[in-house]
Order: sequence, then structure tokens, then C-alpha cells
Amino acid sequence: MGTTVKPPKNTGGTTYTAGNGLDLSGTEFTTDIKSNGGLVIESTELAVDLGASSITGTLAVGDGGTGATTLTDGGILLGSGTGAITAMSVLANGEMIVGDGTTDPVAESGATLRTSIGVGTTDDVEFNTLTVGDGSNSAPSITNSGDTNTGIYFPGADKVGITAGGTLEVDVSIKGMQLASSLGVGTSASGTTGEIRATNDITAFYSSDKRLKDNITPITDPLSKISQLGGYTFDWIPKEGIHSHEGRDVGVIAQEVEEVLPEVTTTRDNGYKAVKYEKIVPLLIECIKAQQSQIDELKETLYELKKIK
Repeated sequence: MGTTVKPPKNTGGTTYTAGNGLDLSGTEFTTDIKSNGGLVIESTELAVDLGASSITGTLAVGDGGTGATTLTDGGILLGSGTGAITAMSVLANGEMIVGDGTTDPVAESGATLRTSIGVGTTDDVEFNTLTVGDGSNSAPSITNSGDTNTGIYFPGADKVGITAGGTLEVDVSIKGMQLASSLGVGTSASGTTGEIRATNDITAFYSSDKRLKDNITPITDPLSKISQLGGYTFDWIPKEGIHSHEGRDVGVIAQEVEEVLPEVTTTRDNGYKAVKYEKIVPLLIECIKAQQSQIDELKETLYELKKIK
């Protein structure tokens, strides 16, 4: 069952009005009422199908509508009704919003974006919670399209990792923060693993409370020990990755210190020895005390000799 309304040819167009809802003008339109209750209006410019078998041609929608209460899989709902789901709305300025039928639409909870999306450079992006995958040091979860092995990932429970060039450089956990390489404060990092460089003071305090110590004994024979140590000037031998020192310097020799105070030396993972210079101070304190005792004895002897005269 169908009805075709054709305007007379070569008349410049004729308008037919039916009731309060039909307005045809200037071209050929076909109206087809389907047995399933659908209505099809077809031309080279317009196709509207409500429950019928197909839609063809170009569809223009103006002024929105009242929305719908359900969303059919694969369908698009256009409208402005606030009492129903507004799956997609096209605004007057060409922007699109995706909503849940409220007056301030947002993406429905659980929605999945299956492609990339661009955000204007002058626009802000706000999230309540942004959930991403764990990622890895070579493929971080949050990265840059031009440098995909550099960024942030999540190596384990309660951990955040910062990777650069596919290598974990910063590991943050509830225990603290660990740097895999070197640190520069006010200056460039040296690249030597474990080295800290700073252009200003580094202030730190060691625990030294007596209540934290047991088996407290003075350093024995301090003068003999100090006599086995030398103070030297020397030139550093360049060795990249082991140290970053250069030029003329002063110091002690770790192997000599190890012989008399092994507690203040260590052998690093790279096999080279190092000295905790500040821990030589207790030996110097005991040396000064021992020398003062000798001075006091000599003074007493001299005093007695003067009495004899």
C-alpha cells in the first residue's frame, strides 16, 4: 500500500499540505506506509524510516527530539529529552556530547573507546579516576606517541615505575623511592650508578644515640693504626661508569684503611673499594687523646727533672 504525490512539472514547484504535519515542495516524494506500521518517505535528498526495512539517501535531523528510553545495539539516539537516554547529541557549534539522559551528559559508566581520540591543545581533560593497564618498562601504560618506551607503568602492587628508553629508572613504593642510576641536584646527573651530585650543601645526620649501641669499646692502639695510614695527593684515572672524578685530588687509600679499620671500608658491586671518610674521625679523636696523654707524661717528667736541679 503506497501513496505517491508528484508536483506538476515545469510549474516551478507546488506545495501540498496535509493536516498539520505534511509539507512537500519542489521535488518528487514517495510516501510508503508499511504493513508493519513503518512509514517511509523517500527522495534523492530525504529518507526517514520508522520501523520499516531500510533507510537510503541523506538524512537531515533538526531541532532534536524527545530522545528514547532504550538504546538498541548499534543504534544512535539523537535528541534533547532529559527524561530519557541521550546517547549522542550534536550541538549547534558542531560539537558532540555523549550522555546518560541528564541535563549535564557524561559517558555512560563502563563505556569502552575502541580507537584513539584527539583533545584540543587548549582544552583541559579531567578524570575522577583513570584506570590503565600495568604496562612494562619497555611498554609503559602512560607514554608519548613519539617515544613509546618512555613513561609511567605499574610494576607491582603499591608500586609506580618511571622508565626511560625501556629501562626502569625510578621505582616508587610504600618503602620509598629508588633510583636505578645517578642523581643530580642543581646539576646534571653523572650517569655513574649510585652517584649523587649537588651544587649546594648536603645536610644529613647519622643516628648516634648511646641507647642504640651495644658492645661500646674505645679504639685500641690508635697511634699505631694512624701511623699505617697515609694522606696523599694524586691524579684520578678516568673510568666511565665507575667514577666521575677528574684531575688532581687528595685522599687516603682504601686498602690501607681496610687493614686497620675494616668497618669504614666497603667493596662496591663493581668490585672497587670505597671509604667512608667521615668514619675515620673517631680514630683521629683517639689519636689526639693518646698524644695528649704522652704530652702530659712528658710534662710530668720534665717537672720532676726541674725539681732535681
